[in-house]
Amino acid sequence: MAAWLLHGSLILRVVVGDLREIRGAWQLGGALNIAAVLLFVLTAATSSVTATRRAAAVSTTTPPGPDAGPVPVPADPRNDR
Repeated sequence: MAAWLLHGSLILRVVVGDLREIRGAWQLGGALNIAAVLLFVLTAATSSVTATRRAAAVSTTTPPGPDAGPVPVPADPRNDR
């Protein structure tokens, strides 16, 4: 949705506002550009929070298996041995 709004506002701003020199269309296109970027940020933040909460809910509700013990971690993360 944010991408369509961004593209549409750019078309409005460039084709109608700049090429035909209509100041109102140019201003509206700029305002819609800002709205599109803010909508993208809001969508990304919402998706991130939702995914984090789902992952946390799955990890707390899934019982550990019979052989679930601590996973050994190498002393140096760059060395797999």
